Amino acid sequence: MPLPNVITRYLHAYIQEDLKKKMVFLGWPRQVGKTNLAFEMLGTENRQHFAYLNWDSPYARKQLLDGEILGGRSLLVLDDIHKFLRWRNLIKSFSDIYGDQTSFLVTALARLDYYRKGGGSLQSRYHHY
Repeated sequence: MPLPNVITRYLHAYIQEDLKKKMVFLGWPRQVGKTNLAFEMLGTENRQHFAYLNWDSPYARKQLLDGEILGGRSLLVLDDIHKFLRWRNLIKSFSDIYGDQTSFLVTALARLDYYRKGGGSLQSRYHHY
């Protein structure tokens, strides 16, 4: 749902469709609008939205590590999660537990689609932009 006074990005419809099938990873450079697109997908401009968890926030980090995410939500945004060494295993477990009821949008500065030794396999579980 587009926000008032916000330009809808051309990728919005594609990402929305992909979220119905798999997780979506946004691995773009700094200052190109990843977080703004994430809030657009959530239908809010509220940076304190319950479905937005940023790894840089101590509160969100504790929530993620304790596995206390809100399952049953249609969309959960995990921002800068790549800063956690075992981020792949964490996301894989969330997907295994909540994937049938929750879509995951993962944003990061880094490329998220390459293999890292020791990480859980996410093969065929996500679309990468």
